[in-house]
Amino acid sequence: MTHHPTPPPQLTVRRPQMVVAKRQGGDSRGTMQILADVARRDGLLGLWSRRVIVPKCLYATLNRGLMYMVLSALSAFATRRFGKLSLGGNMLLGYLADLAVKPLVHPIETVVIRLNRSETGETVGELVPRMVRTEGLGCFFRGISSHLGYSWRAGLTEGIFEQLRRAVAALLGGQRVDGELGGGIAFVIGWLARALATFLINPFFRVRNMATKSPKGFFAVAADVHRTEGVGGFFAGVVPEMVRGATLQACLNLVKEHFTAANRSALLMLGA
Repeated sequence: MTHHPTPPPQLTVRRPQMVVAKRQGGDSRGTMQILADVARRDGLLGLWSRRVIVPKCLYATLNRGLMYMVLSALSAFATRRFGKLSLGGNMLLGYLADLAVKPLVHPIETVVIRLNRSETGETVGELVPRMVRTEGLGCFFRGISSHLGYSWRAGLTEGIFEQLRRAVAALLGGQRVDGELGGGIAFVIGWLARALATFLINPFFRVRNMATKSPKGFFAVAADVHRTEGVGGFFAGVVPEMVRGATLQACLNLVKEHFTAANRSALLMLGA
């Protein structure tokens, strides 16, 4: 009887964020090798497949938009009640704001992660009904408990950013009103804040991604990672995620500062 070796699974997700999802899902290849394989097979445009990027954009927009709305309200209340917030205060508010929106956005995030890992090229319209049919509605909230730790990434990012903002504003000697920064400075300190926060929280990110597809709980998955990969397994994929997440956060801060400056100028003009 002739033995036919099983062909290796095909990598079907085609966009840059796939690097992180695959690497953290246990792919033995490195980041650059995965990128090269995808680009060679599908071309550079294959990295931006509509199959994944549309739900990913929906998730990112809702997640960050709702989080900053909640954070703005919490910050306004806390500032009126307690005055200028400390590093710990800003971290806590960022954590609570991020945690508050997770019940709403976690189901979308679960779908995005499943699309990233799909070996069959399923679309959202195919994946979601199959998940409901085979796993029930509870599968969309699998791994949600990981946000009790993972949401500290947002808290750390906000806390570090605000501290760096104050330090830079003080160095500029009153050249900025109320700590307002230029877009370039906001980009740099936003990148640094998110990169540091991502490195510290990556173990939760890795386990959370794996838990969304596993019938085991968060802590059981964490134990599996430690047993099979050691402590280093919790930091698999941290470099591409730092680059991706930090660059995204930096761009958001840059745009935010420009909008803040534009709104301030408009209000001053109206007041005049």
